Amino acid sequence: MKFIQLSEDYANAFSGENSIKTEMYLVEKVDDEKGIFLAFGQPNACSINVQGVDFLPIKKTIIEQFQLAHVRTNDIGLQINELYIPGGVSGSKKEFAELGGVALMYPKPSMGNHGGTIAYIPPEQAKQILKPELVNSNLRTKSTTSSTASLPDTDFEKVQQFEEINGVHIYKSIGNYDFVFRNFKFILTPENTVLPSDSMLIDALGLKRNADNYRDEIIDEQSINFKKYGQFEIFIPVEKFPLVQYKSGYIIARMAQTLVDNTYSTHSKNPERYDYVTEKQKLYNRIKEMVISKKGKVEVVLEFPNQNSQKIDRNVGFRCASGQYIDYVGQLKN
Repeated sequence: MKFIQLSEDYANAFSGENSIKTEMYLVEKVDDEKGIFLAFGQPNACSINVQGVDFLPIKKTIIEQFQLAHVRTNDIGLQINELYIPGGVSGSKKEFAELGGVALMYPKPSMGNHGGTIAYIPPEQAKQILKPELVNSNLRTKSTTSSTASLPDTDFEKVQQFEEINGVHIYKSIGNYDFVFRNFKFILTPENTVLPSDSMLIDALGLKRNADNYRDEIIDEQSINFKKYGQFEIFIPVEKFPLVQYKSGYIIARMAQTLVDNTYSTHSKNPERYDYVTEKQKLYNRIKEMVISKKGKVEVVLEFPNQNSQKIDRNVGFRCASGQYIDYVGQLKN
């Protein structure tokens, strides 16, 4: 069977607005609006996406054929998310953490949408998904009042838990499947912030414009992704970043793109998303002005690179949700 690789725009619409590059292939085409697709993302991430086809008969077939033991079902409003263990005996969370499993995600029948996703979850990721329920954290926790006084919703200013690591307060936000997203405030200054157009940085990292490899691309105000989607990067010398112990190099802080008017993404048609892009562009321009003028500071909210991450390697993200930069710490508001 020969798979046909689909366009980058299609892959971006499927994978959402994270900075992880996704490859998508057409497995079987039913007609112009219906088909089965295969997606590859970060290591060990693989999923089958069905569009325009009733998902419930597919669900019934794979549950019977692969003897899927049910672990849990989450109703998140417009969508149903379920966890299963292929060949599972008990369907317990412990068994899921040991064996791994699959996630089924599909819209409610009442929504009138057809399609769904079957995603493989390897054991290591399964452990991370259920870790808050299976083990007690050994990290020291404190109670504090979240410093979000500028938020219009004052009810959100409540006591929250944080972990303190090298003087940095790390907050948690619990998402779907009990994924844990860790976020924290960071003060950017002219001394700890390097722009991607910095000549010494370009020489050190081999960055260039219109690079063949997207990882080598300079993503600043001149890049197409900044102009269209608000995506950008800044660099922080490791000695200025307290959450790593490297002796040289940089931490890359990445602002994810906000898809707008994408042919293959319905939610990208929301006109508010243009405002999200503008907000991201304004933030970068504030950072750039600070660096160039060598004056002032910019407080930002950063997030650990992946769900359930407990350490930072060389990458962090500006905190984002549904295409919007989130400028507060703690639990994400609905």
